[in-house]
Amino acid sequence: MANKNYTTKAKVEALLGETITENIDDYIIGAQEYIDNFTQRDFSENVEERFYNGNNSNSLLIDPATDITKVEVSYDNGVTFKQVENFKLLPNNNEQKIKIYFHYFKFPFGVSNIKVTGKFGWGSVPKDIEFVATSIVVGMIKGKSTSEIASEKIGDYSVSYQADQDFGDLANLKDILNRYKVLL
Repeated sequence: MANKNYTTKAKVEALLGETITENIDDYIIGAQEYIDNFTQRDFSENVEERFYNGNNSNSLLIDPATDITKVEVSYDNGVTFKQVENFKLLPNNNEQKIKIYFHYFKFPFGVSNIKVTGKFGWGSVPKDIEFVATSIVVGMIKGKSTSEIASEKIGDYSVSYQADQDFGDLANLKDILNRYKVLL
């Protein structure tokens, strides 16, 4: 999986409060995969074709998209597609569009007979998803952190540890992710 920039090394270091000398790219990608799998969403933006089932209605729910460049329909079970014009993306007041609407056209009933081309995803990673990704990475590397030791003494060996810093336990992070989870 490619890095989708849900977080960066600099953001992890800022939250952790120390410089990380090891390569944390695998942790960042792991956090992204966890978030994508949990929410069933992709917060990056990808240009692609997606197929939907026609519903004999003038509106069609789609995956979140920032731009739709082409809508095509098939009347012959997906063998050939014909482009349709003059569609409207909804809702008007949101960058994320989740519905295609036609005033005088109905999507023909069928299975995978509607082809939609556009930029699917979020356009930019929401700030709370960035926080969750950063917190997950910090949680993964926190056990390797040297900043947990507050002081050491060599003679009559003594060590004291800093109080645990709360970066948001997984239950709290899941509360944030639940707001983005696709409900089936």
